[in-house]
Amino acid sequence: MAQSSYSALRNSFSWRGVRSALGWGEDNTVCLAQSIIDRHKDSGRVALIFIDKSGMESRFTYRELSEAS
Repeated sequence: MAQSSYSALRNSFSWRGVRSALGWGEDNTVCLAQSIIDRHKDSGRVALIFIDKSGMESRFTYRELSEAS
């Protein structure tokens, strides 16, 4: 990204715009679980891939993470 584009984006950024885009009210507590996981729980997509020290892989869908929270 060009420096001028980054500067313009940085200068135009507002949390009010972010809150509005994500459906958060001005006085509401932000809940990232709802905004990230619950929003995609019906997609059937994998949200998290965990590989332990032994190399065993576990995959979790957005729905599984939503139900576990």
